[in-house]
Amino acid sequence: MSISRLKGGPSLTLVKPSTGETIKYTITAFNTPLINLSSYGEWRVTPNSTFFAELQMWGAGGGTDDGTKDGGGGGFSSGIYKFESGITHVIWVGQGGTIYSIRSAPFGGGGLAGPSGYGFSGGGLTGLFKTSVTQANSIIIAGGGGGGGGSSANQTGGGGGGSSGTAGGTGFAGGGTQSAGGLYGGAALEGGGLTSGYGGGGGGGYWGGGQQGSGGNPADSHGGGGGSGYLHPSLINTTTTAGAAGGAPGNSGSVYRGTSGNSGPTSGTAGSDGRFILIPVPVPR
Repeated sequence: MSISRLKGGPSLTLVKPSTGETIKYTITAFNTPLINLSSYGEWRVTPNSTFFAELQMWGAGGGTDDGTKDGGGGGFSSGIYKFESGITHVIWVGQGGTIYSIRSAPFGGGGLAGPSGYGFSGGGLTGLFKTSVTQANSIIIAGGGGGGGGSSANQTGGGGGGSSGTAGGTGFAGGGTQSAGGLYGGAALEGGGLTSGYGGGGGGGYWGGGQQGSGGNPADSHGGGGGSGYLHPSLINTTTTAGAAGGAPGNSGSVYRGTSGNSGPTSGTAGSDGRFILIPVPVPR
């Protein structure tokens, strides 16, 4: 992980449950990234006093089968949030979409690609959740891009949201919205995954993107839809931008992004993981 360590002032504790790693950070300056996470996984953050922070994040990119079946770029979301003293929040950073032969869903709700050959999984969402990870506890989410399909031309994965993810390929697998998962198989926080066929999985999101279509012929091999982003009403100065179907992530020109949220860069490559950034700011006026 990449984190700036600061000294003095209000503090917050960051814990990675999978390893037990615990780091204490202290706020001594505003408008400078304090936490910058660019590898997939879960963290828990607990402040010892109330403070405001700008949150910026990218969902993970979908995997790419080849140049006509690129995964979708991850979505971008940002906003200012008030962290309350002693209340733990959960951070998820999405995992980039993986090849069909890896039969474990990418972290962050990425949906599996079909196991029959070709096709990539959708990327996982990146987000912040109050107390525990449920859709009802969502504070801010950037959706993951859908995975590229296989065997047929132009079966790109849809971009992650944004208020909505975009559809994959020819539009067969829908993107997640603010009220429903994409067709077919998109669910709360999870993209649709396949148990047969060649298609791409949906991206994770507030509502996940659909997979290539349990209601259609598995040989159609469509790309997965992107998952949607989310912005809680308590956030201030919000922005959310969808990634492109088969292309770049949202807000791709940011100086903080690096390569986060990219779809797989070349044929047969996984998508890039998402990114989560926490920037302390003065009390909004």
